[in-house]
Amino acid sequence: ALSALQALGEDDAPTELALRLDYRIEHILVDEFQDTAINQYELLRLLTRGWGIHNESNPGAPRTIMVVGDGMQSIYGFRGANVGLFLQARLQGFNGVRLEPLSLLCNFRSDAGVVEWVNASFAAAFPAHDDVNRGRVRYTPATAVRPHGDRPAVGLHVFSGERARDQEVEFICAEIAAACAQSAAASIAVLGRTRGHLQPVLAGLQRQGIAYNAQDMDSLAESALVGDLFTLCCALANPADRLAWMALLRAPWCGLQLADLHRIAQWGAAPRYTPLLQAMADEGLRQSLSSDGRRRVEALHGVLVWAQQKRDRLGLRAWIECAWLQLGGPATATTEAELGDAESFLQLLEQAEREGLGLDTQWLARRLEQQFMNAGEPGARVQVMT
Repeated sequence: ALSALQALGEDDAPTELALRLDYRIEHILVDEFQDTAINQYELLRLLTRGWGIHNESNPGAPRTIMVVGDGMQSIYGFRGANVGLFLQARLQGFNGVRLEPLSLLCNFRSDAGVVEWVNASFAAAFPAHDDVNRGRVRYTPATAVRPHGDRPAVGLHVFSGERARDQEVEFICAEIAAACAQSAAASIAVLGRTRGHLQPVLAGLQRQGIAYNAQDMDSLAESALVGDLFTLCCALANPADRLAWMALLRAPWCGLQLADLHRIAQWGAAPRYTPLLQAMADEGLRQSLSSDGRRRVEALHGVLVWAQQKRDRLGLRAWIECAWLQLGGPATATTEAELGDAESFLQLLEQAEREGLGLDTQWLARRLEQQFMNAGEPGARVQVMT
């Protein structure tokens, strides 16, 4: 925002860019305006310089500005947002362009009982009047469109003592099970404060065999199947990454026993430091392994040799995916959600290739931490969210 302000210049000395934008921009819409910071507010003011005078001279083709927001939802004061600016814009407008306040009061989503409970509970948490200087917003009650339901809309259940957390989880799961049994068409939402707060609930649902869908709960980096795919990428990206190559030998698609793994580790260790792909081809090493280990190493080695031969001859996703398929990677998935996680990982490889990054494992590791895995069953009636 600071760079944009500098690019537009002062009121008495607008830049060439500001003049070009003034010629091109005729209408502005800003959403979530209740979380506007002072620099963003000033940017909007600079973009609308002279609009009031223009509208007086051109009533048939006015320039317009529309801001959308809810002052009661302003929660980013710690990031510099000032809800007082929202109130100020509603009262004063911008550069002579007055704003016509429109209050949308009807709630089309919630049961009338929920709306009434929220109105009664939250009215006392807000001041009685707006205060621009202090950034205080009064509570505006909503009007319910949907009628009252057959059951109580809101219920409060308090748990205390050493087993309070366990009792809460047991109660939640029992309520969900009862709702599912009562109606085959019921849709149920579980809303938690944090992902960590919901983990015991997910475990409880799993124990009771209740299908659920949970979005944005755990990062892709926490998926075991994605971890194996990432290990494959690390090994192919760097033949000297012994940790990744040893992990390949232990991954589900190879599953080498510890005794055989130890022999291979010693074979490639000092003073020779033989790359493990080369070590796996050594007939002397293979003969030192158990018969089961020898079969597993030979199968893995064949796929990895193929992958090395196809390096730079296939697209990044196709290269990794084909190697993973030959290793039997999809067979290690225990749920459809895990296959969805694998697809998300492969899409990251596509993105890396589009951005010209190649097989950048550090970039991949960062993205895996930022992206969430699929959890549960997409069509489940129980939706778990934060």
